[in-house]
Amino acid sequence: MKQVLIITGLILSSLQAEAFRGVEFSIPSKDLKTHITGQIDYPTADCGPEKLPSVLIVSGTGFIYRDGFAGKSGTERDYIYRDLSKRFTQNCVITVRYDYRGVLCDIKAKEDGAKCIDQKIRAEVTSENIQEDIESVYLYALTQPQVDAGRFGILGHSEGTYNVAKLVSEKRVQPKTLLFMGAMLESPVTMIRWQMADRIFEYMFELDANKDEVLTNEEIQAGFLTSNLIIFGKPDQFLHPEGSWKKEEERTLLRSQYTQYRKAVLLEDDKAPYITNSFVFASYKYWKMWFSETTPVLRLLADFQGPILIHNGDRDSQTPGLREQAYLQKYNWKIKSHVRFNLHPGKGHGLGNHPLIGPIDEAIADQMVQDLKTALE
Repeated sequence: MKQVLIITGLILSSLQAEAFRGVEFSIPSKDLKTHITGQIDYPTADCGPEKLPSVLIVSGTGFIYRDGFAGKSGTERDYIYRDLSKRFTQNCVITVRYDYRGVLCDIKAKEDGAKCIDQKIRAEVTSENIQEDIESVYLYALTQPQVDAGRFGILGHSEGTYNVAKLVSEKRVQPKTLLFMGAMLESPVTMIRWQMADRIFEYMFELDANKDEVLTNEEIQAGFLTSNLIIFGKPDQFLHPEGSWKKEEERTLLRSQYTQYRKAVLLEDDKAPYITNSFVFASYKYWKMWFSETTPVLRLLADFQGPILIHNGDRDSQTPGLREQAYLQKYNWKIKSHVRFNLHPGKGHGLGNHPLIGPIDEAIADQMVQDLKTALE
């Protein structure tokens, strides 16, 4: 198994011109099967006290590298976690970023997969060791001399909100503040059911131009490029062989397909590799979690008493802001924390104009940084 060993304390020369000084780390995973790599970004400006507020960035689903490449603007802002780190450090907040186990670099094109993914390591990924890795990085960060443990926050993105909430509920991490973007507040089971069945149905019938509950191939082709369906690629897969979809028939079909797929997933061996885009993504034990875990994220956070700051877009294709906001309003009375939900019109999962990817809108990125810093102070 190929390992990339990084010397703790190595200063990244490529970041010298940035607002931070990046110091890389490599720590053994809790199960001793690999090393967890990443970096801690320290402000280069004079920030006064010896110890500073800090934030750990916990990513969502994917082959995630510390920089968080998730955009098509062609600028440095496509690296959404590095961009956030720059903003945090400019505001005298130390930022901790890390790589998912088995991910060696940012995947910017499909051909990068071979060099960026260690498929042997990925084959053993589970929700449990994803959470162990977060815990390990959190505990490592708290040992750093400049990190103020009493002013430590965690930023969770997408699936990261579930993993952070799970650790908080078990008191394995105890941050002062939680900052969520693209937050999932419901359970993995209800979220994936929406994504695999109801989302497609909703997005398709948004293209029913004359609202007659019959969606024609012509309506799909006419509206596809400006619709939320754009996240799935090309319109061909949504075209009906006979020319049109009837609304209730399509809803029933998609839910039936989801039910059959769920049954098939739950029958798989836990240790079997779950493959996506021709690469081993994780074990089937990880993938099964999405079809079996019924505990809502908000229930996991019920006893957390620090501020919870949420930023979701109402065009979010993964964790839709209006849906998650409604869930919070329904469940809010059971939570000890004060939760502030920021709904951003026209913004997607990466808090940009696209329903899925970034870069993050600059004003929103700055607002998130100020929200967290204020809460930590």
